[in-house]
Amino acid sequence: MIFVAKEIVTMNSSWPSCTSPSHFSFSSPSLYLSHQYTSDIYVGTAVAIQQSRIVGVGDLKCLLSVWNKSTFEVRIDRTFEDLCIVPGFIDPHIHPLIGGTAMSLPCVAYHDTPNPFGPDYAGCSSKKDVIKRLQAAVKKKIKSETREPKSKEELVKSCILAWGWDSVAMGGHLDRRDLDQVSKIRPVVVWDCSMHLAYLNTCALHALDLNKNKSKISKTEGVMLDSRTGELNGQFLGLRAMPHVAPFFREVLRADRCMKSMHYLTELARQGGITTMGEMLLGTFNLAMEEAVFDIFFNDENVTPMRCVVIVDANKAVASAWGSTSAAVRSIREKQKNVSFFVCFLYSLSLSHTYMQQQQQQQQSTEHLIFNNGVKFITDDAFLGLTMQMGYPGYVDGHEGIWNNEPGPTYVDKMLPFWKGGCRYVFFVVFVVSYHTYTHTHTYIYHN
Repeated sequence: MIFVAKEIVTMNSSWPSCTSPSHFSFSSPSLYLSHQYTSDIYVGTAVAIQQSRIVGVGDLKCLLSVWNKSTFEVRIDRTFEDLCIVPGFIDPHIHPLIGGTAMSLPCVAYHDTPNPFGPDYAGCSSKKDVIKRLQAAVKKKIKSETREPKSKEELVKSCILAWGWDSVAMGGHLDRRDLDQVSKIRPVVVWDCSMHLAYLNTCALHALDLNKNKSKISKTEGVMLDSRTGELNGQFLGLRAMPHVAPFFREVLRADRCMKSMHYLTELARQGGITTMGEMLLGTFNLAMEEAVFDIFFNDENVTPMRCVVIVDANKAVASAWGSTSAAVRSIREKQKNVSFFVCFLYSLSLSHTYMQQQQQQQQSTEHLIFNNGVKFITDDAFLGLTMQMGYPGYVDGHEGIWNNEPGPTYVDKMLPFWKGGCRYVFFVVFVVSYHTYTHTHTYIYHN
């Protein structure tokens, strides 16, 4: 396929655009790439694609002299003839599954939120707007039910789960009294826009018997109590508190729903010109499940026109290796094993399709789903959730941020085996205090 365009922007600093008089193409479809330069001036520009790979750049006359119709099956596409073609954009920090799950839920975000399959969702500018929208979602949910929930398990399944509350824009958190205005007969759970926090109404707390276990649950940092009654106030702030509300997410993590959620976000990305995204925390919900879902989703190029580079949650990697850090390090290294560029190029020329398939079956990393030997450590918590660690003078209301990994020797001990094992590591740090933690920890690891 040869695409013709008004201009083709390259990422070659010596030749940034194909509208210049000079042009080049691969001189022949061989294993060796040779540049062919000329001073001839041609009107059009074009790019040749074979097996999803760029195999020639120049103008139409030049490309047809190499990829001629007498030797190859060539199609010329003039869809972009009056437009500019640029390299695909890269979003280095996105979460295809968790982000797609969140954005495909009923939306109560402060800002207008894009929808890849219809009109954008209008932002909620006040708490009143949020409650009104949630009430409409509850009404719709009840109308779709064939019967009343009879058990607590059924009550959990009948939950109205929404996403998008913005604590910064709205000036604070929701609590169970706010959400009790939405419904007293159905669980209502609001996932905040950072996806680090959740807010529950009284019915949701009852469905999971959380108040019955409050003495134990409230020991978890971020599980908040009502200062007047001593009961849970419905606020689960930060990643440490979120596992207590995990049952409400089971329905949206069914295999079929996971695929739809990932399609939602990748389609939104595709419409924005993104062709490669970075999953910066594989294992948010369940590492084994997510590895399987990502494998199926991203390695079907007929369904997903997107590449994904993956960073694995270090804590989840250790947990999935039965608590063995050394086994986790080996697992991360094994995931990185990939098909060489030489084999990929053979595949692009259709010279060894069978060999390529055999090679891909032997490793987890492919040209579409790339494990780059990276692990992630989460230091503090969320900016938009107001749970990050702040430096002086701190939060004006006096509350403190949350450490997901306490600074100090224990944190170093967690990271050192991955460093010695040759893994890349990514620090999640939000503000100056946690950044200082990162620099001190990294310096210690580097010198030890």
